[in-house]
Amino acid sequence: MLLQDKVAVITGAGSGMAKASALLFAKEGASVVAADMNEAAVKATVAEIESAGGKATAARVDVADEESVKALMALAAKTYGKINILFNVAGRPQFSTPIQEVASEEFRNILNVNVMGPWLCAKYAIDELKKTGDGIILNISSVASLRPRSGTCCYSSSKGAINTMSRALAVEFAPEVRVNTIMPGPTDTPMMKGFIPGFDAEKYKGVEAGTPLGKFVQPEDVAYTALFLCTNPKITGAEIRVDSGLFVGRGDK
Repeated sequence: MLLQDKVAVITGAGSGMAKASALLFAKEGASVVAADMNEAAVKATVAEIESAGGKATAARVDVADEESVKALMALAAKTYGKINILFNVAGRPQFSTPIQEVASEEFRNILNVNVMGPWLCAKYAIDELKKTGDGIILNISSVASLRPRSGTCCYSSSKGAINTMSRALAVEFAPEVRVNTIMPGPTDTPMMKGFIPGFDAEKYKGVEAGTPLGKFVQPEDVAYTALFLCTNPKITGAEIRVDSGLFVGRGDK
C-alpha cells in the first residue's frame, strides 16, 4: 500500500473531493483524520472507511477558526503520534455575482475559509510535518485562479492567493516538507450548486460540453492526483490542473 503507516489530515472530508481522498488514502494504508464543519457527514465518511477495514478519526472543525485548527492538529498528533500529510480541501464557492452586489462580509468569509483556513492548517501542522522528514502539504486551488469567470472575483482571487501561498511555503518548508497545489476544473461535487444557481441535469450537460474533454471532473480524479503527489518525492511547488482541459480551451467544437 502506497501510504502505509502515514497519517493524513484532510479538511472538508464530509463530501466531494476530500471524502474521495479520505477513502482512497485509507485504502492505501493511511490513518485519516477526517475534518469537516458538518459533523454528521464526516462521521459517515469515517464509518465508511472503518467498514472497509481502514483507520480514521472524525473531527468537527471550522478551518477559519484558529483554536479549532489548533485542536485538530493536536487531535491528530495525540491519536496517531504524528502527521505526515495535510490536505487542505475545505472551501467556499461563490455564485456568479457582479461586484457591486457582493457584500463585503461575503468576500471576507470566502477569504477566511479559502485562504486563512489553509494558512492556519499549515501553521499548526508544520512542526509535526517537519518531524517526519518527508511531510506533505496539498492545497486545493482552482482553474478559476487562472481562467476566472465573470462575477467570481472573490472566489477566483482567493484561489489565486492559494497558488502563491503554496509556492512560498514550498520554499520555506523545504527540504523536510513538500507543498503542492491541485487545480480542479468543473467537478461533480455538492459545491457545484454554490457556483451555478438552479444547477440541474441540463446545466450539468452544458458545463461538460464547455470542456475540451466533454466530461465533468470526478472527485476520484482529484483523489488520485493527490495520491500521486504524496508518493513522488521530487515534486514541490507544483500546480497540477485536473480540469478536463478547460484551461487550454473551450469545448463545443
